[in-house]
Amino acid sequence: MSKFIIMVASMGMIGFLFLGLTWGEGLLHQEWISRFDYLIILFSGFGTAMCLSVLMFVEVEESRLREIERDFENYIDKEELS
Repeated sequence: MSKFIIMVASMGMIGFLFLGLTWGEGLLHQEWISRFDYLIILFSGFGTAMCLSVLMFVEVEESRLREIERDFENYIDKEELS
């Protein structure tokens, strides 16, 4: 379940960042900015912060972390030998 949460939170954070950045870039060429534009930027920032906090506080199984560390160390050892 934690893999699914990590995947959704990562995609959400990237999506909210792109929404805020592309919407804000479009506002550079407008003469006036409406309240709706401010709300889109505000909520995309809230969404990004929410997804980041989910990513920070989600618990990954400790055995899975050890497995990832072991795989990384094996990868580094193979790279050093070649």
